[in-house]
Amino acid sequence: MPARTTHRRRRGIAVALAPLLLTALVLVGQGQAAAGPPDQTGADSPATHDGPRQIVAKRFAQLQKAPKGSEALPVPESPAFNRKGDLYWVTVWGYKGFSLYKTNLHTKKSTGVKVTDPLNPTWAPAFVAIAFHKDGSLYAADFAGQKIVKIDTTTWTSTDVLTRAQTGAATFYPDDLVFDRAGNLFITDLQGDVTNPKGRIYRYSATGQLSVVVDHLASPNGIALSPDQKELWFSEYHANRLLRAGLDPDGSVTEFPYFSLIEVIANFDGPGLPDSLKVDRRNNVYQAFYRGGHLLVLSEFGEHLAEVTLQGGSEEFRQTTNLVIKPGTRDAYLIAGGTGGARFYSFTALNKAPKPFSHR
Repeated sequence: MPARTTHRRRRGIAVALAPLLLTALVLVGQGQAAAGPPDQTGADSPATHDGPRQIVAKRFAQLQKAPKGSEALPVPESPAFNRKGDLYWVTVWGYKGFSLYKTNLHTKKSTGVKVTDPLNPTWAPAFVAIAFHKDGSLYAADFAGQKIVKIDTTTWTSTDVLTRAQTGAATFYPDDLVFDRAGNLFITDLQGDVTNPKGRIYRYSATGQLSVVVDHLASPNGIALSPDQKELWFSEYHANRLLRAGLDPDGSVTEFPYFSLIEVIANFDGPGLPDSLKVDRRNNVYQAFYRGGHLLVLSEFGEHLAEVTLQGGSEEFRQTTNLVIKPGTRDAYLIAGGTGGARFYSFTALNKAPKPFSHR
């Protein structure tokens, strides 16, 4: 059965607080109309209220072969385009000695990229997320190493940017990354569950200052910024839900008397748990599901706009972890792994992607 969403409705408050609520709603904004099914012109889809659309993502490229024997199931992650239009992705446990790969969209062939640390020749990265900087460098989350590294894409050598020690926490498991338009890096720390919500979202500023944006989360996973940069979207893996936080210009959560502007937009009930996510330029959220074999498209209000399933079924590719919409287009690539190996699937997004920091 497709995953269903339930949506929290704002409840009325006492008359004495009505002016406060009105102010908050004005600041949050009502956004644009929800986008409907894609057309064939490459333009944004018109608004529609005909109900959720079923989209079948087509097989695009085989990235890893099926695991043999005791080999771990492939967990491919974090597809990202650089300014040249090259598509990169990572595989968490490594494949043929590499954790970072590049896929040629024309030949559909993938090539491993060897990343080294001159100060630690034995380092074997376990990358789970990547994000390109506008200077051409690549930032990567090393889950096992508990750190963020900056990679020079001419020499493919890395430098530590943010380590566990700098967070002041006992453990640090960076899982997903996104830059804002000023070059500040938002990071999810995949820790905690519903009985011990100790996960965090950090903001590492362009000047090197670290701050906690949101605390006490049950394994925050996917993360994205709204096109106007005023909202932060994130999924809470072990709580099985999607949240949105209003942001002030300094990157902190917007505060009002009596409450912070953090809202649950959707609760999920399977299949799978919410992994990484992306937004399009109409602020629709594309939420992938680990062990779910699909993704959902939700409007900024939590309306279920579409479900994307896999051509041929998801039995062998249930680890639908992440996706990317190629900047300037509606060309979307969903990455998935499982007993069948790892693959890219392609589909047409409802709208174009907002321009990422890497392309500014």
